[in-house]
Amino acid sequence: MITVLIALALRLYHLDFQGLWVDEIASMNGTDPEMSWKAVITYSVTDQPPAFFLLLHGWFKLFPFNDFYGRLLSVLVGILGIISIFFLGKEIKDGQTGLLGALITTFSFIHILLSQEVRFYTLLFLFSSLSYLFLIRAVKYSRITDFILYTASTAVVIYTHYFGLVIFASQGCIFVLLIAFYPADRRFIIRSIVSALITIILVSPWIPIFASDAQIQDFWIQSESFYFPIRYFYVYFKDVIASFLFAFFIILYFVGQYKKIKNGPLDKIDLILICWPALCFLIPVIYSIIQTPLLQVRYTLIALPAIIVLICLGLQHLKPQFQKILIVITCCSSFFSLVIIEKYYTKSQKEDWRGMIKLVIEHSSANDQIVSGMSWYCNYYFKTYDSPLRAIPAEQFNTENKKPPGVWWLDGFKLSPVPDAQELNLLQQGYFLKQTDSLFRARASYYQLR
Repeated sequence: MITVLIALALRLYHLDFQGLWVDEIASMNGTDPEMSWKAVITYSVTDQPPAFFLLLHGWFKLFPFNDFYGRLLSVLVGILGIISIFFLGKEIKDGQTGLLGALITTFSFIHILLSQEVRFYTLLFLFSSLSYLFLIRAVKYSRITDFILYTASTAVVIYTHYFGLVIFASQGCIFVLLIAFYPADRRFIIRSIVSALITIILVSPWIPIFASDAQIQDFWIQSESFYFPIRYFYVYFKDVIASFLFAFFIILYFVGQYKKIKNGPLDKIDLILICWPALCFLIPVIYSIIQTPLLQVRYTLIALPAIIVLICLGLQHLKPQFQKILIVITCCSSFFSLVIIEKYYTKSQKEDWRGMIKLVIEHSSANDQIVSGMSWYCNYYFKTYDSPLRAIPAEQFNTENKKPPGVWWLDGFKLSPVPDAQELNLLQQGYFLKQTDSLFRARASYYQLR
């Protein structure tokens, strides 16, 4: 309970200190409570599978449609993810492992960051953890209830993010390894195959979308360097001391496993725990080589629950008094890095669409025209502030028939240091630049007719 309260405090504090960035605004626009459920599903075709967007849409049917409540849903799902880590660790070893895992997740930089975004990542983390939790229970007990829960959670993770397919593929590989190297349990094999088939049937409505997206050759993600696992590992915790100690604990775990396999085969659960993160990195790497670069640190949240449990198991190779000292050191160091070094709660990190739109509302006159190459994002905040103003797309703007007395030109996200040609063309049409307001990764320029 104390761990959950600490986690809640870290994620609720300054929840709406910064406005939404483009991906979050996309989530909000795609789940507007005024939209139909069908329209939300249609939107998700252009983003990720619909589970999170449908959940968020339903949430906004009950709560106000604004930044705070959008992010609050991610916070609550993130807390459930921490609780799932407790049960995962408990199932793999014991309650102490679960508590340690929950505590490490509580102070994980990337988990805090993504718990404060209106995106699907905390849901991806939660159901990746649950999918493997019920897989492990199915391997241990072969109970039909565990297979049903495994099927449901795996279908949800696939419907949450395309990397849910990586989870499913990794589990298929693990299934092959289990029946190849361990005594076969006929009941387990049959129930596993049936669960896999039902999962495929459940996600079959989205298979054409998966197939279509698989043909994409040009994507915004760039190829990763060979040392990306080290960089990703650091980003998970964003603290040098914690990252070093956690890496050391994982090494201790593998040293312990090496000693064990000298006397016998690797335990089934250890095989699953090792293959889980390994395959969740290997499969996207292979796909990135043969098709399109696909690796992005946020997407690898599917492997983070396993990494955290490996850290906990490695830590438990040490004497109990050392365990307590080291976990306190890592938690304190992580908190110090979060607050002091990263300045997470006080430093602007996301483009300030909110501030820019508020400025335009305060200074715009009724006859001004508002133009932006990212009008869809700007209009979210115009609507949020109950303003009648709306931005039009830059390609729809022309002054041939009628010249407005003033033009606001708004830009943000991948902000160019100089205005584009279309904006500069205003200077050739009788306008002069009256003012430019630069915010964090956002810019509002006001052009007035001479």
